[in-house]
Amino acid sequence: MPEEPLFAGAFMCERVLRETDGANSAIRIVDRVRSVGIGLEPPEVMPPLALRLALVMGVYGHRAERTGARPRNTPCPRVSDVR
Repeated sequence: MPEEPLFAGAFMCERVLRETDGANSAIRIVDRVRSVGIGLEPPEVMPPLALRLALVMGVYGHRAERTGARPRNTPCPRVSDVR
């Protein structure tokens, strides 16, 4: 039975560019979104906020080599454990 893929990380950004060498570049990473009401009386319910964002997720199989700052013997959380 194959093991589940492992979750490496995720973030949202304005767009993802595919470079000529095959690498992906995340442009303008989003860490917060604000919606502001204008006027003397705030609305009871804020109107919907329309955004176009890309979700970038990193997952890898159990046989992939890990790189980065995480210690080699420290496992990443499984995809099913991330909420």
